[in-house]
Amino acid sequence: MLRRTILVTSLLALVLVAAVSASGSPASAVHATSPSAATADPPNVTGAWTPNNGAPAWQLTASGPGLNHLHADWHGPAGHETLFGQFDGSLNSAGTSYSGSFVVNEQGQQDPVAGTMTFQVDSIVHITVFYAQQN
Repeated sequence: MLRRTILVTSLLALVLVAAVSASGSPASAVHATSPSAATADPPNVTGAWTPNNGAPAWQLTASGPGLNHLHADWHGPAGHETLFGQFDGSLNSAGTSYSGSFVVNEQGQQDPVAGTMTFQVDSIVHITVFYAQQN
């Protein structure tokens, strides 16, 4: 099995990883295409991506015409089991990253944490996530 990674940074970084079959085809039935032309679809990053820090997997779902929308859900690691985050964003014109907003809630926390986030698709096996907290 190959691994897909995602790195998240705060302009802080977290690396997420997903299992990929030995043939290079993602085990979660992700269909990868290279954005070789301006009209080509970006790689389909739909599937479970596990942070390199051992936190629970993030679930990414690319959808819409040309995979122009990305939704992500994630849960906190041990010690933060009640933490839940969501992201929704749009694909840039180059087809290389999704930018939008995120919100994170944790049981017992007065206000949710919100901000902006960008999922930079480095390859079908690596994504870097940048975020900036607004509160």
